[in-house]
This record gives sequence, structure tokens and C-alpha cells, in this order.
Amino acid sequence: MSQKSTVLFWSILLFSSFAFGQLLPPNPSIRDAVHGIENNNYLHPIVPTFRTSEDGRVAMSNKRNRGSLVFQLNVPEKLTSQFLDSPAGASIVSSPHFELDPKLLGIPNASQHGHATICDPTRQFQVNTFQGFTIKNNPFVCGNNQAFDCYDLKLVTTVKRSSPLGVDLYETPIRVIIEKPKTAQASIRDIRVLGNSRRTARFDGAKIIFEPIIAGEDKRLFIGRVAMSELDWDNNGSPRTGTYDVVYSAGSDSFAPCDTRGFDHLTPVSHAPFDNDIKNKYGFAANRFRDPMGNIIPNGAQMGTTYPWIDKKATNMVMMGVNVNLYNYNSKTRKVTSRFQTRCVVNGCNNSPANESQINEFENLGDAKGFLVVGLWTHGKLVYMDNPIHNVDFGLHVPDIAQREIKLYSNGPSEGFVRVGSGRDTSNVNLQNLPATSFNTSFFESLENLWNHLPNMRPRTPRDVVWYVGNGVRTHEFAFDDYMDEGVLINSPMNAALERSPRGANDTFMKHYDGYDVVNTRFGLDIKLQNAATSQRWNIPSHGRINGSNASDVRVEPVAMGGAHAKGFFTRSSQGIVYDIPSQNQNTTNKSWFLSFFVDPRFNNDGSVRSLLRFPEGDQVALLGLNRIRFTNSSGDVRTVNLGTTIPRSKWSHLGFQVTPGGKFIRIYFNGFHIATYQNPRPTVAAFSIKEGALSFAYNYFGWVDEFKVIEGQFGFEEYCNYASGTLLGLEASASTALKNQAARYPNSSHKKIENHLRDQGDPGVQNGQKYVCHVNYSSMKHIDVNHVPSGTFSLRQKMLFPEGPLVYNDSRPDSTDNQFCLRCHSADGKRGLDLDALTLKASQWQENDRRRQPMQALRLMFGNIPAGYLHRSNPVKTGNQGIKTDRSQHPDP
Repeated sequence: MSQKSTVLFWSILLFSSFAFGQLLPPNPSIRDAVHGIENNNYLHPIVPTFRTSEDGRVAMSNKRNRGSLVFQLNVPEKLTSQFLDSPAGASIVSSPHFELDPKLLGIPNASQHGHATICDPTRQFQVNTFQGFTIKNNPFVCGNNQAFDCYDLKLVTTVKRSSPLGVDLYETPIRVIIEKPKTAQASIRDIRVLGNSRRTARFDGAKIIFEPIIAGEDKRLFIGRVAMSELDWDNNGSPRTGTYDVVYSAGSDSFAPCDTRGFDHLTPVSHAPFDNDIKNKYGFAANRFRDPMGNIIPNGAQMGTTYPWIDKKATNMVMMGVNVNLYNYNSKTRKVTSRFQTRCVVNGCNNSPANESQINEFENLGDAKGFLVVGLWTHGKLVYMDNPIHNVDFGLHVPDIAQREIKLYSNGPSEGFVRVGSGRDTSNVNLQNLPATSFNTSFFESLENLWNHLPNMRPRTPRDVVWYVGNGVRTHEFAFDDYMDEGVLINSPMNAALERSPRGANDTFMKHYDGYDVVNTRFGLDIKLQNAATSQRWNIPSHGRINGSNASDVRVEPVAMGGAHAKGFFTRSSQGIVYDIPSQNQNTTNKSWFLSFFVDPRFNNDGSVRSLLRFPEGDQVALLGLNRIRFTNSSGDVRTVNLGTTIPRSKWSHLGFQVTPGGKFIRIYFNGFHIATYQNPRPTVAAFSIKEGALSFAYNYFGWVDEFKVIEGQFGFEEYCNYASGTLLGLEASASTALKNQAARYPNSSHKKIENHLRDQGDPGVQNGQKYVCHVNYSSMKHIDVNHVPSGTFSLRQKMLFPEGPLVYNDSRPDSTDNQFCLRCHSADGKRGLDLDALTLKASQWQENDRRRQPMQALRLMFGNIPAGYLHRSNPVKTGNQGIKTDRSQHPDP
């Protein structure tokens, strides 16, 4: 090669790997179709983001389709495989959908109708009585031979008015009739308007109301978005005025459930934890709100969020709050810049827009992206969800011509370009031909635990509190466990930190610390990583910062790739992530601490030292190549531990380090299984302490990392495996050779500890010499299915996590006040369902009648027609208003 050719070669290589002030990382080991929709077809299984009846079946879009109200029927019985393994698209939905002409409602000013919702007063624990009359639980049997299921619902419509400025609510009683209910052939037969519409509430000052939803077990809580309207509101008797986006209204107990006449004024949602009528009634407002950096959100402040959703019991709330664009227009220079090198997906796209108008043809600028959850299960802290449903930071539209290929990686398929799209789209034109669409890819919806009685709808994630969540592009699973756990000091999912702007009321969105400088159109600003820990027991670090002034060779992902779960973080050379641990009000060195993270190294087994962890007093844990761990304590002692296995290059693995008090011992876990132990040669000198100061992660490391966690406590065998996204299995003689080989790589002592633990619990089936594995799969973001274990294995999950169980419908719930797994989330000062009362034995009460329900238990009651074979019923059942109890099939008497 000539000198001139050599210069040209390196120039091309440098350009391809370094752009916009940032070195491009190597191709991730897990590639995902982040654009979600292609040629008007979904690329993943989806449950559309419609507002639903209490059982999740009857669903209606907030947004209209060319003026019509759109209904559909969700039919989980259609699935023939676990949901995430089911065919791409909305196969869970009956076809076709049903459209209701709004003229039938008799509501005036049809052209001013905004978003709508439905309200279902069905209760799970009592006959719904109010002032002497009984409200029907839905569904109820109806029609010829009572063969149909009927739902009597309130249709709630918002209508704008200009003089005086405001929004009126109208409610209309409707009946939805279902034929062949609870079968794979179920469909909507008809929707009937049962009576006249009536105006029930007047909200002065609101420009409009979007995404309305009525929640709470009493259905007396209204949530909506008013598009930055100036509102007068009552601050516990003191009048206030401000400009707000997300608001609520609460009806008093003098109004029946779903009676929207109880909603008489709108209040900014930031006031909810200060509202005496709200904070003790609904879990989402039980704690003061904090932004993702831990800053207290003042009473009456604009939250910096939009697009609200709340669960059916009003326990947790989800909103959006990210303002990131791929293309930016500078009004001073009149130039358009792009964050990354882009190219068209299909011929004819405008890849060089000249102004803001041209950008808007394919990307929503400044609109809502990025979901944040807040409520009882996050102790009031806003958590920026790292999940495949946040598929892309950018507002690229759904049509192929609006999507782009973006140069994100230095190598890999398509020269490192990734197809990106379907980030945000509110166009009926773009979405009207998409099956089961809600006409907005920014809406949020969750199935919660509604269909956990069906095996194919049980979440596969090996955690204890898991919901399906979705936007208009994708549906996936989301685990709440680490947000409910008060012992978590650091929980970094490796997405950018968000912070509510101090500018106050008129800021709709939060500051996003991904390092991009919009003014200078390059990466060069501070990068901060979210610490999603929500603990109120510990003073938690506000975020993780990048060590060193030059952060050009690290990257926060703009798409849901690079991680073992959605977004990962890439770092190389001397760049590390530093968490500044504040002073604590209790001793930390006499505690046990577990440090957990995923690694995808991009270096060889070369014997070089690469620091994984640096503790505040200088102790270090480092990798030597890929098969040894070096421990250096604060006294200067150096010890090396052989892993007995080699961490694979360019693949995900999990590492865990259990530090005992004072750092006397550190147990090493590889992919969720104990493989080696370090013993401090100076046990009287505290080492590897989690205390005030800088804790560094991946300091001299080259590769991808994900989900860095620091958690107080020691755990059970299954829990260590769960942190590695696996579940613990026992092997039978017929187990696969691969699993037997995996078990053979573990020390015999680790197998023996599990065997002895089971024997101590009185397990009669324990075999001498039994072998065990932590079953993991890091080839995709679906990981394993905890409900379907490989042939020749048996699950230990129930025995490990709930040894006092199982639940039995005709017996009391067992006492769990000594179960350390349960006590991770439940405490004496826990609020509402997170207190110790949830774990206490109540011997006089059968489980099927106990108001305390575990988050993953199926609905207690089912109504309407129960087909033969459903819930293990040999004959069909036609229920009355009391319904039938599901626990007899879900938790039978053994």
C-alpha cells in the first residue's frame, strides 16, 4: 500500500469511527429492531394503548379516528405462546374494531370534542353499593340465553369551549355487548348508547384536556393533560395561580364511582402529596415527589412532565419528560444540524432539511418522549424507565420515508448504521392504516396483573413485581422490584440522568444529560447517568458522572440497544463512572453490600489489569484479562482469585460481588452463581467499604456495561440469580449436556450449600450430590421465561423465595414477617401495601377473601360467562353480580 493510500485509509477509518465530537462504539452484541414499525406492520407483539374496562378487555382509544370513537376487544385467549414469543403485531386483539359515531351521543359542539375515556365501577372485594342501590359489576350475562357478556360503562368526553375559556366533561352511559366471551373467538357484537349525555363538570381556564383517565378503586380520581394552561387552584384553602400541564381532580365520597359530577376543579399534580384528601387515599401521592436526580418537587410546581397515565388503583403514575431531537434548527444561523450521520431508508426522503418546516415533515421537534414512573412503588421519585418501549430518543415518524438509518457504531451490520423510527407520531394520516393503533405512538398503557390467570400472559422476567407496559410501537415487561427495595443505594440502568429545570413553571420537559451540545452541535457537555435508586433509608447519590474532562470516548445510547436490557453504556480507556456517595446517618461499614452489573468486554484474555470497582478509601476490584479477579485492599494487600471460567468477549455476562461487613469476605458470582470467594488477609482492617466519597465503576475498562447496582444486604440463592436475569434450576438425569457442563464449572461447595439449604427447609425431595444452575440467556432482550424451564430441569424459585407457601385458596395467607425476601420492600414504616401488615398472618381469614393481594396475583373475581374448561371449570358458569373467585383454580388445595 502506498503512503498516499495509507493516509487515505486511516482518514476514512477515523471519519467512520469519530464524528460529532464522539468516538463511535463497537457494534452491540444484542441487536434489536428499535424502529418498531416497518411498512405499516409492527415488528414486535403489541397490546395497543387504549383505555380499558377493569378486566382489560373492552378498550377505547383516547384519540378519535376521523371523528369516530374507536373500540376494540382484547382477547388474551387468542395467544398460543408466551406473549413476548407470540407473532408480531396486535394478534391479541379481536378483528375488526368497532367505531361509534359521536353524533349518537347527542353532545353539542362535535368539532370541539377532545380526547375521551371510559370508566368502569367494578369492584373486586365488595358489592358496589351506593346510597341504597347496587351498581353492576362488569361484565354481566345478557342477551338470548344469557350467552353474551355485557359491560355497562361511562363514556366520558371532553369538549372545549372558548367563552369563558375552559373544558366541559360529558358522560354517556353505554353498553358494550360481547359474543363468545372469554374464548379465542370473542368479539364486540354491538355498542349501544343507553341514555342521554349530560354535562357533569366545567373546568375553567383549561385550553383542552388530553389523555383523560379515571382511576382509584373508588373511581373518583380524574387525571389529564391541559397543554400548559393557566389555572386557578386551591392550595388547602389558599388560592394559587400557575401554568400547568398534568392535572388532577378528585371527587368526594358523596358521589358514586364514575360519577364525573364530583370533579369540580383542576389541580396541578405536584400538589397531590400535599393534598390531605389525596395523599392518604391514593398510593401514587403517598410520598413527596422527587425528580430523577432526587430534588424535591415543590408544592404547586410544574413537574416538567406531560402525557399522564395512572394505574387502575392509582398506585403508580407514568408521564413523559424528555426533549431530544435528531435534527436541530438554529434560528440565528438558519442552519439544520444532525446529531449523527444519517441516510435515507427509502428513496425520496429529504435527508438534508433546510429549515424547521422541512424537519417537521418527518420528526416531531421538542415533543414528549421518554417515560417516567412515579408513585408508591418508587417512594415518590420519578424514575426514567429504561425499557425497549423507549425505543428511540428522537421524534421520527412511523412511515418508512420518515425513518432514518443512523451511524451509531464503528462496525457491524450495515456499516454500523441502525434503522431508527417510530419515535413519536400523532398523525392520523400516518397511523390510520396501522392495525389497532391509538393514533399516537407516545401514549402509555399497562396490562398490570389483569391476565396472570392465563399461562401465556404471565410475565417471563424472574422478578417478583412485573407488569407489561407499552406505547404505540411496542409492548414489553417492566420489573419494579429494585425501585420498591429500600436497600438500594445505586441502581443505574445506564440511561442519561434527567433533572427538573429550576426555571420553574413554564418548563414542560427536563434537562437530559447525554452530553450533546445543541449550540455547538457536537458531543462535549457533561454526561450524567441516572441513579434510579429510590430509597428513603439511604442518602443516595444523585447520579453517576463521567470521570475525566474528556468524555468523547463514552456514549449514552439514543436507542434501546447497547445493553443487556435496552440501553447500555459504552466506555473505553481511563473513563470511568463515579458515584459521589453522600454522608449517611448510619454506619455503613458494618453492613453487607452486594454490587451487581453486566459486562460485555471488548478486549482479549490478555492478563492486563482493568479496574471494575474503586471504593472510596482506595480498595479496588479489577479484572486480570478475562479469567481472574484481583483484589487490592486499603492496606496494599493484593490477592488474585481465579474465576474457574473465562468471561466471553463480545457477549453479555453478569458479575456480582457480595461484600460481608468490614470486607472480610467477598463472594464472587458469575451469571448468578457463586463461583469463588476472596478472604481479606487483614480481617481486622475494614476494606471495600461503601461510605462517603467517590465509588467508581468500570474505571479502566473497554466495552459495554449495564445495570450497575449497589444494594445493602445479603440474599438468597434465587435472588443472586435473579439479579443476573436468571432463575435457579435443579438438574435431572435427562438435562441437556450444555446445562450439565455449566453445572460442572461451578465449585462442588456451591452446589452443596444449595442442597443443605433445601434440606434445612425440610424439602423431602433433595438428592445427595444434586447439581444446580442459574439459567440465563443473554442472546436477546427477552432473556429467559421463568415459567417454562428447559426439559430435564425443575424450578427452585417457589421454594427459595416463598418457603412458607404456597398460597392456598381455603387457608389463611402464611405469615411472611420473617421472610427476608419480602422484607426487602415491606417495612414497619412502609406506606399502604408496603407495610408489615401485608405480611402478617390473619388466621381467621381464607386467602381468597383476604383483601391483601400480591402484586402478581390474578384478579380475585371474574364476572359474566365462564366457558367450560376456563379456570378449570368443567361446566360453563353464568355468574351473578358477586362473580366467581379465581383463586380456587390459581391456588388450589394441594
